[in-house]
Amino acid sequence: MFQFSTNNGSGAMFGSVINITIISFVLVSVYPTSKILTWFLVGISLNIVRYFFHKIYFQNISCFSIHTWLLISRTFTSLSGLVYGLLPIFFFYANNHLYQILVILLPTGMAAATVGKHATDLLAYCLFVFLAITPLVTRLF
Repeated sequence: MFQFSTNNGSGAMFGSVINITIISFVLVSVYPTSKILTWFLVGISLNIVRYFFHKIYFQNISCFSIHTWLLISRTFTSLSGLVYGLLPIFFFYANNHLYQILVILLPTGMAAATVGKHATDLLAYCLFVFLAITPLVTRLF
């Protein structure tokens, strides 16, 4: 179960870095640069640290127990969900509806895309979706 989720990790990290970079580039013309830059750096830093743990897992799986690896994976998954959940909290007040749609579509799209990575770990999937979507739902209603 965990091996399947880990094997898909590098693609998920790469997609996350691409999404964070594109969204930051697009939103920097509308929102304060300091806020966008902070969100960008948090998201990229999280993916860099996650990548190093991913490399350690494949180089020396025995340095942690499988339960510890699962906890690490779920923690990074939760933090990734939180990064996407921060978008509607901090970047939803633009008057331009196209930017609002972009901020809506990224967390929901990432929640849909994470099904492939976390198909075998329902708890990790639920943590990601809850943290990515709940701020959006509360912001919309």
